[in-house]
Amino acid sequence: SKYIVFVSNYLKNYYFKHTTVSRKKSLTIYNGIECNRFVVSRNRELRGEWGYSDDDFVIGSIGNIRHSKGYEVLLKAASIVIKRYPQCKFVVAGEGHGELYQAILAMRDNLCLGGVVRFLGFRPDVENVLSSLDLFVLPSITEGFSLSTIEAMAAGLAVVVTDSGGPGEIVKHSENGVIVIPNSPGALAEGIQRCISDEGLRRHLEANALQEVRLKFSIESMMKAYAELYNVAIL
Repeated sequence: SKYIVFVSNYLKNYYFKHTTVSRKKSLTIYNGIECNRFVVSRNRELRGEWGYSDDDFVIGSIGNIRHSKGYEVLLKAASIVIKRYPQCKFVVAGEGHGELYQAILAMRDNLCLGGVVRFLGFRPDVENVLSSLDLFVLPSITEGFSLSTIEAMAAGLAVVVTDSGGPGEIVKHSENGVIVIPNSPGALAEGIQRCISDEGLRRHLEANALQEVRLKFSIESMMKAYAELYNVAIL
């Protein structure tokens, strides 16, 4: 028997609504990651490369520059956050080129964020970038799943994500992360500021995020689910 596997219920329900895929032959298996690859201990070496100090509170996002990633929203949120927390700095790791990338760089400069937000380009060492952060943020407008979110959780980071699809299946609000409405700089800024101002909450989110990703989003969990599906499919 043939089955269709989706990486989130959000995607599965989208295809149920817009296509004729078989409901009986469709299921969700979440993507898994090699959790041990992401070191929980903090590494500050990259901060010097970025021009940031140990005293800065560094907030980061991972993902190539695309409209769906909501980096314009992140820039506007950053301009709000630094008014209250001037020690905050932001980094974005992901490939960028073309008109959209140039427009985002222009927006950054227009918002006077040249020394506050750095676009790092493609990074093969995502685990090192994550270990240099104090907080992870996902500003996406729409997102099928979000590997970068579970990678950040595996690195022991608190995460602030938008309720943009798949992330709502990863993060439980105020338990292992903070969820805010998408496409709202004010809401994103409020979620970030909540994590900055309340260190107790941030530590609580970090611990729960690490536990959740190891339990639910490890590569072992994913492989087990696929093995069970194969056993069903060949019977």
